[in-house]
Amino acid sequence: MGEWVIGAFINIFGSVAINFGTNLLKLGHNERERLALQDNGGGKMPLKPIIHFQTWRVGILVFLLGNCLNFISFGYAARSQCASEVNSVMARLDRHVKDA
Repeated sequence: MGEWVIGAFINIFGSVAINFGTNLLKLGHNERERLALQDNGGGKMPLKPIIHFQTWRVGILVFLLGNCLNFISFGYAARSQCASEVNSVMARLDRHVKDA
């Protein structure tokens, strides 16, 4: 096993973290919209700044951590190796989720 295996694993974890962080960011935006609609009885009221929502803050941290992991992984493996490994793993995960 070479260093590229370490890079591939770091890259996979980074890519999963980016995806999870993006989902948390979207959830934070959805919470903000839902809260604005509930508080005004169906009408729109001024939205609270997104930074006030814990889900969004955790999402941005996870997203940034994932990007840092991806950057670090390129020190261990070539970008082309990391991309092919991540694509094959994500395809397997996607197929597994669709079957469930």
